Amino acid sequence: MTQAPRPSIIAAPLGPGFIRALRGAIDDAKRRDPLGPVTVVTPSVYSAYYLRRAFAADGLFNVRFTRLEDLAEELADLSDLRPPMTRLVAAELVYSVATQLGDRLAPDLQRHRSDPSFHEALHRTFSELENAPHEIVAGLGASGHDRGIVHLFNDYLRLSAGFLTRGDVARSATKAVRASNIRIGAGTVVLGLVETPALEYLNLVRALLERAHTRAVVAIAGEGPVDRPLLEACGIGRARVPGDTPAAGLEPASIVSLSDPAAEAAWVVRNVVALVKEGARFSDIAVLCASPSYGRRIDDALRLAGIPVSGPDPRSLADTPDGRFLLGLFAVFGAGNVARAWRREEVAGWFTGAPLRSPDGTGIHAARWDAVSRRAGVTTGLETWRGRLPAYAQRLEARAERGLAYGEIDEGQAGGIRREAAEARSLLSFIEDAARHAPPPDGSSWAAFSEWAANCSHRYISRPDGTNGATEQVRSVLERIAGMDRAA
Repeated sequence: MTQAPRPSIIAAPLGPGFIRALRGAIDDAKRRDPLGPVTVVTPSVYSAYYLRRAFAADGLFNVRFTRLEDLAEELADLSDLRPPMTRLVAAELVYSVATQLGDRLAPDLQRHRSDPSFHEALHRTFSELENAPHEIVAGLGASGHDRGIVHLFNDYLRLSAGFLTRGDVARSATKAVRASNIRIGAGTVVLGLVETPALEYLNLVRALLERAHTRAVVAIAGEGPVDRPLLEACGIGRARVPGDTPAAGLEPASIVSLSDPAAEAAWVVRNVVALVKEGARFSDIAVLCASPSYGRRIDDALRLAGIPVSGPDPRSLADTPDGRFLLGLFAVFGAGNVARAWRREEVAGWFTGAPLRSPDGTGIHAARWDAVSRRAGVTTGLETWRGRLPAYAQRLEARAERGLAYGEIDEGQAGGIRREAAEARSLLSFIEDAARHAPPPDGSSWAAFSEWAANCSHRYISRPDGTNGATEQVRSVLERIAGMDRAA
């Protein structure tokens, strides 16, 4: 017979102390119910991976690691069949209310109604208003300058009512937790809290903390102003603090100014090496970057130094072969600027930036096609490709025949000229095939555009080793884009 535990909240110092406290919470749950399930809620997928690997050395049984968002989806009522509200759908709804209903805005905002940066700011504002108390939103709607924003927000809510938002999922999960006096399927829940949960999930966290079978480990820095928001947001008035204090063994932070990003990357490498020489493990060292471009630079520097790197890939999808292919495809067809369609530079960049193949499955000669199109005098527009490539091929073939006839070149030189003519005709064949697979006309559905992009990827990308993670990610993004038609 297992002993009924009481809710337990422990404040632990950031770093190793927090990880030890998490392990202690798991062990405490297992002592009470050795075979029962334990769900550890982590801040991210990568922290879940790290913790699982770190704890596995001491043994784990029936313990899983998941994010709070994923736990909410498991606990929520699955009978709601509304499609999920993705960021892409939300962005489309924001665009719709801003451009079509933006005449309700104050005059100084109306001139920005088609500006993408204004749409991004509006999206962030709507996200905050969704979780704000009703009286605050009503108060904003009563003032002159903010009235237009609140009107657009209400229009946004009306349009989004047909979608299942994160807030809907979190509220359903909260209701499920509070309605049950028995152990939910997640078993004992260990909350690893290192930052204030998103507003949508605050009530779910508080509901979990009301359960007897919940353990919470709250990461603290030892500074009241820093720690108070997390403790108060979760409704934690007091928490038990282990004996080790947050400041124990920590060195003060320092700021270093260097000449350029390359010097900064080199400084990071030197310090990582120095820390390892002092006894630190690579797995205990983290490098935080302000932007993806810095992440790629530092990732490259560490790998060149032979230092193992773990964590999220610093490359974005745009940097992968599939991403480069799609961006090049859009540029070839003049996405955003039809006057630039079929520019030689864009087409050559498409050839050289992604692993392309011909429709028959053979590889293409990107560098040769770049040179051939340049020597043929191709500039901008599909007609210049259709006119100048065959003319160039004919001139080359005539030159080879004439040179042989007059003894000006030998057979080997003539063969080289004929091969270039053949490359010009092969390039034209590829261009004609791509032109036949043009994107759907303006005004078509998102699903039509997504299907076109997916078909072109399947037709033209060379994948000798099969699909990979980036390929699946791009496919998933295209599927989400197709779902934006529901927002129309």
